[in-house]
Amino acid sequence: MLKLKTGLRRFARLCMDATQIDNQATVVEAIEPGRTGRVQFQATSWLAQCPSGAALQPGQTVYVIDRRNTTLFVELTSVPIDLDAMSVFWAWL
Repeated sequence: MLKLKTGLRRFARLCMDATQIDNQATVVEAIEPGRTGRVQFQATSWLAQCPSGAALQPGQTVYVIDRRNTTLFVELTSVPIDLDAMSVFWAWL
């Protein structure tokens, strides 16, 4: 039970982080499906990939959804989150 609560707590924190406005980045080098490109995020250039396989062109605004080492994972739109549903998780935790 403790592991389940810890996992849900981590999931809830991750989802809440995805709603923040400061997760926006700008594509500066094209990101092709399965390949790495570059984005400008918080005044720094980062390697980036798009897990959904979308082709992203320079100038597009993307949203950072994850980071592994020095590579950001981005999507064209932010992750839709039902904040009312999330409040149920927060209350349970």
